[in-house]
Parts: sequence; structure tokens; C-alpha cells
Amino acid sequence: MTEETRAGAQGRWKAPVTPKRAVAFERDPEVMRTYGVKAGWAPWSLRFWRGLAIGFCIFSIIGHWVEIPYCLFNDWAFGIVDDDSLVFADPMYPFCVYGIASVLCALLLVPQRDWLIYRYQPKWRAVLRFWLFAVLASMIGELSMGLLLNQPDPVTGVYPLWDNSYLPFNVLQQAWLVNDVLLGTLVTLYIWVLYPLLVKSLSSVPERWGWPITIAVVVSFIILCVVKFS
Repeated sequence: MTEETRAGAQGRWKAPVTPKRAVAFERDPEVMRTYGVKAGWAPWSLRFWRGLAIGFCIFSIIGHWVEIPYCLFNDWAFGIVDDDSLVFADPMYPFCVYGIASVLCALLLVPQRDWLIYRYQPKWRAVLRFWLFAVLASMIGELSMGLLLNQPDPVTGVYPLWDNSYLPFNVLQQAWLVNDVLLGTLVTLYIWVLYPLLVKSLSSVPERWGWPITIAVVVSFIILCVVKFS
């Protein structure tokens, strides 16, 4: 794409997109290529938000499945998982925190991924930097939440939410490096592999099927939640 074409497309769509213009945006292939709908980040596009809705539903289930082997490992290595944990009780029970995380990662981290690819080559250098950032961000987030919300009782010493104080590799008795490495790895895997696969799969679907598929997935997920949460 030439600079003139890119500049023309940017000029046509520089103003904030209203719902009516969003529909027109979807019908302008040149603008779609310019702004990277197929690359996975285009919050002005209806197609982008449909993809996030589907991703939320899918990864709310997949996230639960990923947690099963992780909890089995932690139970074997550290003995910290209860046998009657909900993780093992029902594999189809939605863990919506993973769905929310998938949406936030797509909104906030895909532009950072693209910047790293532009800035660092070969690609493995960009992936490594992203992973290190993801692990560090996970540790800071867990540590911050712990310091704010998980202070031990001054009398009994019991932690209200979680107790990492006795585990090896804990950070200030709140964060746990094992968790942070796993979360950073999952975020990296999602942004660099799973989310691009989701975008590619949805992009191959004819546009006339976009809304019916989205509605079917979302309604099915709502029914699942009603059944499992009741």
C-alpha cells in the first residue's frame, strides 16, 4: 500500500466512528487493510467486537481446562490444592475471569505486540521481551493486590484471600513467582498464537454468517452459565 493510499484512508476515517460509519467501515476493504482488522486490533470495527465476544465465551471454558493440569502439578509439587476444588469438579464450569482476561489482553497488548515486531527482529527477540514484560506485570499485579487486599490478621496471622508466605519463590509473602511465570506464559501464548488463530478463523467466515455465529455462541454461553451457576 502506498503512502498516498494510506494517507487517503486515514483522512477518510480520522473522525470518531459512529455506529452508522462503523457499518460503512466494514464495507471499505482499503480502510480495513490500512487499519489492520485482519491483524487483530481495530476497536472501531464491529467485526473486532464480535471476535472479542466469541473469544470471551471460548476462553472462559479453555481457561478452566488449562487450570486443571496446573492445579494437578501444584497439588503434586506443593500440596496446595483441595481435592474437592471446583477446578476438578466440573470441566464445563465457566471461569469467566479468563474470558475477561482474553478481552483485556486483546485490547491492551496486541498493539504492544505489533510495536515489538516492528522494533525487534528476528521475531523471537520480540516474543522474549513480551514474555518478560508479561511475567513482570503479573508479579506486580499479584503483589499489588496482595499488599492492598490480602494483609494477614494481626492476631491470628491468617491471610484472608491466599497464603503464599510458606511457598518457595514467593515475593514479599504475597506474589508467587510460579504463578507469575505461568500467567506471563499464558498471556504470551494467547497474544502470539491463540488470538491470531481466532482472528484468522473468524476472518475466513463469510460476513453474512458473522452475526448469526456470534449470536449462537453468546446465547449458548449464556445458557451454559445459567445452568452451571444456578
